[in-house]
Formats: sequence, C-alpha cells, structure tokens
Amino acid sequence: MRLLFGLSALLISVSLAAGELDSYDSRFEHLVREGGYPSLVVGANRGDAVVYERAFGVADRAMGKHATTDTLYRTGSVGKLFTATLLMILRDEGKVRLDDPVEQHLPPGVRLPTQAGGAPSITLRHLVTHTSGLPEWPDDNPTVYDAARPMTLVEQYRGLAAVSLENPTGTRFRYSGLGYSLLGHVLERAGGDSYEELLRTKLFAPLGMTDTVITLKPAQRGRLPNHYNARNEEVARDPGSPGARWEWPTSAHITTVGDLLRFLRLQRNAATGTKGPVIGSTLAEMHTAQRLQNNWNDAIGIGWWVEPNRELGDVIWHKGGSTGFSSYVAYSKRYDIGVVILTNRYRSVEEIGRAFLLSVAHTLGPVRVPTSADAEAYWNAREWSNAAWAYEMAVRRSPNDAQFWYRLGSAYDRMRDCTRSIPALEKAIELGSRASSYPLFLIARCHARRGEIEASLEKLDLSLQAGYVDEDNQLMTDADFEATRAHPRFAELAKRVSAPN
Repeated sequence: MRLLFGLSALLISVSLAAGELDSYDSRFEHLVREGGYPSLVVGANRGDAVVYERAFGVADRAMGKHATTDTLYRTGSVGKLFTATLLMILRDEGKVRLDDPVEQHLPPGVRLPTQAGGAPSITLRHLVTHTSGLPEWPDDNPTVYDAARPMTLVEQYRGLAAVSLENPTGTRFRYSGLGYSLLGHVLERAGGDSYEELLRTKLFAPLGMTDTVITLKPAQRGRLPNHYNARNEEVARDPGSPGARWEWPTSAHITTVGDLLRFLRLQRNAATGTKGPVIGSTLAEMHTAQRLQNNWNDAIGIGWWVEPNRELGDVIWHKGGSTGFSSYVAYSKRYDIGVVILTNRYRSVEEIGRAFLLSVAHTLGPVRVPTSADAEAYWNAREWSNAAWAYEMAVRRSPNDAQFWYRLGSAYDRMRDCTRSIPALEKAIELGSRASSYPLFLIARCHARRGEIEASLEKLDLSLQAGYVDEDNQLMTDADFEATRAHPRFAELAKRVSAPN
C-alpha cells in the first residue's frame, strides 16, 4: 500500500510537470511493473470526447498475451450503478416508485424481515441507498433469485425469511449486496422481463454499450483475461461464468473501458438536460446525496457515492472488486471529466483512480473559471463546495475584499473544513469585515469541533465583545459546543450573550 500511495502521488506530480496526457503512459507502465497489477486499462473523458484510453500489461501472464482496450473485465460492484439506473428508468416509466414497499412487488404472502418497535417497511429507496438494515450478505446464499426450477414459493423465498436486520430500517447506512440482489429481483417483476434483457434494451443498447453483458456471447469469450487473486495467484474459476443469478444485480456485469466511458458520458446529461435513456433531472437526482454514510463527509446518492472535494467539487464515484478483478469509475461535474480504471487482479485501484482524476483535472483545468457572480449564485443555492471553489478564485482576483474572505471561510465552515475555514475568517477580520462578531463565532465553533476548548472560549469572548447576537440560539443548542458549554468559564460568557430584538 505504501508503494501504491507513493506511485499515486508521483502520477500527479509528473503529469503536472508534463502537462500532457501522453505523459501518463510511463506512470501506468510503472504501476504494472511495480504495483503488482497484471494489467491496467485506463480511460478518461472530457465532455463528450475520449481524451485518454490505453491498456498496459498482460491479460494472461503465462501466455504473455497483452491487454487491450477491447479486453473484457468484470465490474464488481460498479455494476450496482447499472441496477440503480435501471430502477430510475422504470420509475420514470411509472412502473415503480422509490418509496414503494418492497413487499408490494413480491408475490402475495412473501414477507421481509422486520424489527419490533414499529420500524418502517423496507422500500426500494432503502435498498438502493443501503439503508434497509439488511446485512451485506446472509449467512447462507439467498434463494430468491435462483434459476433452479421447480421451486415452491416457500422454497424460493426462504432465504429472505431467515435474514435478521442488523439495524432498524432507515436508521443507518449498511452496504448490502443482498439489498441490491433483492432490488434486481423486484425490477424483473416490475419490468416484465429478465434483469439482463431489461438492462440491454433500456440502458446498454441506447448508449451503444454493446460489450456490456452478463452472459457472454461466444465471440466475446476470447477477449476475457485470466484473473488473479489478492495473493497474485491465478484464479481457477472460469472468468466468463455469470455466476449465481442472485449475484447478477450486484457484481456480475462484464464490460470494457470504452463502454464505461460511454456510461460516464451519460452522467453529463444531469447538467445539460440532453435526452437519452435517462433524463437529465433523473440523473441529477441520482447524483444528489440521499443520506450520509454515518459520518459528515461521505454520502450515498442513488447508486453513486457522492463525495465533496475541495478541488474537484462533488465527485460521484463507485469502486468494485470481485474474484480476480477490480474497477473504479468517477466523474467530476466541475471539470466535466470522467475516469475509468480496470484490472484483472483483486487489488483495489481506487487510489490510482482518484489520483488520475485529480491529475487530469489539473492538466486540463476547469471548464471555465468561476466569476464573482457565480460565487454569489453558488452561495445563494447553498452549494458550499462550489461556493468555496468560486470564492477561492474571487480572493485571488481581489485579495483585499473582506466579504469574499468571509464567504470563503463560511463556505468551508459549512463543509466542516476548519483547516481552511479559520485562516479565511481571520483574513476577513484582518481586512476589517464590517461585522467581525460572526466570523469570530465561527472560529470559536471550529476550535470547539477540534476539542480546543480554551481557544474556543477565547474566540467566544472576542465575539461577544464585538457584539455577537445569538439569533438562532446556536451557542446553547449547537452540538459542536457541547464540551465548551461544560467548561466552568462558559456560564459567565453565556450571561453576556445578546438575544435578538
């Protein structure tokens, strides 16, 4: 892992120096030689154009067969994005609703596991956002999606009845392959065709993703690589086997770098509104955080992970891993750049993909430099990551504008990024912001978040001296100030807090 992190950093630095995408070739060749990857197939889009698409290494070590951009790879869990997209297509067709109870789409009499205490029914939204409470996988393989026939209703669904929820439905994020397996089963029933055929007709064919399949065509089998496990040993399993049907909606998809780049170009329609197999507003909905992943920074959209990034804006992404394969896809709306990384070894390519996305963004630059008006628009729309980025540009143009520095620091505060918020707010105060009391209050809260209670009390004192008015009773109710409120000095400060008129 130290080697991978070092190579990822080198990937960024070298590309910045060279300034051309061709310079990445030597970095990926180095990763294949030194990083333990049999092959890496890499692609990048800028807008509607493919700007980089290369293959490195071998598809078969014993035979010395080189990988190409037409080599077929398993996606692993990146395939869950296809399942989530199919859900939204059927939703737009009126065949399902996100808040439908799952049981509504199962045969009469079939019941999902529940918990006592009035927990809500599991819905399709819960399944697609990993908030159903279902485990990642049950102890025994599920039978709900089994192709074996004949089976009685009780036999087919016995796997569901035996599952216990790990959390009350809707309360916590818990990654669940079982949830996506069940979702694929529901989509078959609602869509009136097999899962694979629904994907082909409604998503893959309209996008020209002719090499994305679950069941390989005879002509495709020769394009599959051998695959290798985490110990770098060849895996005996037939790489072309589609596996059990209950795995299909979670990780059984096979594809190429070119097809995944086509899928990433579809995501651009969220901004452009261009018509396609998925309408722009639906894509935007999929890219919008539905729930935090039990922390402040990572969120789940509809299928996609949504990650705020200081330089790249909100990045939507997903990674995948299955026996002998790993994958990564990501898209930055701010830079209109999408990247794909595929390998035929069960070894994560996430860090390589992240470094590559950032490096391409550095090389090509943003779609356009935001204006002060853009910054104001982002601020008013409460798009804090974009607002911070735009105000970064604004303070470079106008380094003595106290209001710009205040907005920059406040935007970072909303992102809970105190490392960048405090210096910007201090600069606003230094430049004579008309109202320094609130910037001082925000700095006090940042110190409280960090557990720096003495510094928090000091800044609160200065904020009160500057005339801070606690309009929303934040000082007494904000959870970030809990430890500060417990300090003996706080009671005296609280007596001086001014309430709104």
